[in-house]
Amino acid sequence: MEKSAQQVIRYLQDAHATELGISQMLKEFLEDPIDGDKTRQLFAGYYQVTNCHVQKLEKRLKELGAELSAGIGFFSALLSKTDEMMESLNDVHGRTTHNLIKCYAAQHFQEGMYSCLSGYALTGGDLETEALADEFVSEVEDAALVFYPMIESCALRAEDSRR
Repeated sequence: MEKSAQQVIRYLQDAHATELGISQMLKEFLEDPIDGDKTRQLFAGYYQVTNCHVQKLEKRLKELGAELSAGIGFFSALLSKTDEMMESLNDVHGRTTHNLIKCYAAQHFQEGMYSCLSGYALTGGDLETEALADEFVSEVEDAALVFYPMIESCALRAEDSRR
């Protein structure tokens, strides 16, 4: 049982680090020029959800007597590599399209991460963490369904602007 509890704490800490990285990414997106008000609203809404996740994860970690995450997390490190590839994008449509793709990727990463956390929590008998993880899975699945169609429409606008 102790090993399961430690595993849950480690996954909560990793999730916390990931959410902090996604929050920072979204903050930067909101500071950049964005293609369309609807896209700005999507980024702002996802930013709010992500910050809510951070707060709930911090609360849960404190309830379990655990430390907050100390590192930047795997996903944040991965995002920094994709930022290097995007430096060549000068137009707002291209940058917005790539930012939408990064959000969509983040949502799927979160879905997998929280599904795994849910399983470990259930195995360890931590029903509160399991419920929290399941709530987060549902939220990111819903967000991905909204972001996905925006990628194509933004990419088409980017292509039209090049003509």
